[in-house]
Amino acid sequence: MPPRRTEYATLDWKISDTGPYAGQAMPYSSRFDDIYFANEPIAETNHVFLEGNALPQRFKETSQFSIGETGFGSGLNFLCAWALWDKQEKPDDAHLHFLSFEKFPLRLDDLKKIHGLWPELSPYTSALQQEWPVNITGFHHLNFSRNVSLTLYLGDIEDGMGSIMAPLRPIDAWFLDGFSPAKNPQLWNSDLYHAIAGLSAHGATLSTFTVAGHVRRGLTQAGFTVEKADGFGKKRNMLRGILKPKMPPCTDN
Repeated sequence: MPPRRTEYATLDWKISDTGPYAGQAMPYSSRFDDIYFANEPIAETNHVFLEGNALPQRFKETSQFSIGETGFGSGLNFLCAWALWDKQEKPDDAHLHFLSFEKFPLRLDDLKKIHGLWPELSPYTSALQQEWPVNITGFHHLNFSRNVSLTLYLGDIEDGMGSIMAPLRPIDAWFLDGFSPAKNPQLWNSDLYHAIAGLSAHGATLSTFTVAGHVRRGLTQAGFTVEKADGFGKKRNMLRGILKPKMPPCTDN
């Protein structure tokens, strides 16, 4: 049976008329009618996902760390996390593992065009481009150095999470990304939140740009303590959370 292929992302390129990318073509998802990122994508990723999960401090305190992400997109969150990890002094056995899911991967040409917007990340974008997988449904395991790896699942996230086999290092921090909940509800639902909790380490954290009420409620029902935090730029708020420890069942003496 031949391997199944996922559909590629369909992009429109729209000229930005504001911000640091004014006059440049920016990627826009015609499928989801939404932007891939705003005018300051690296700063926003650092604020929402890296600082939102306290990674600058946590990376200093551990040599083994796992990040999970819903919606790989252009790979920006992975690239920024990798760059931050590289700044830390680490023992030889240190390892950052990044697990991400993407239903509609970018074509390599589109990926390169987007990455050209971020010259400051060029050592990392070049490495990702060299290892970029073909659009075959399933897990793709990419190793970039002795201490950084990416497991990328191409296809429906429910299928990917359901087919994860042990041993899997529990996830220490989650980046809940992807397009707007209103435009891409598949990445924002109760079943997914419970699956995320099931793959998480004790005390795992999460962060996301959205403060939608159903997202807050769903994450709370899945076992996370969720709070609003200051958003980035014009976004007033974002969400961050931590997985509550499970209480042992009560027993009568």
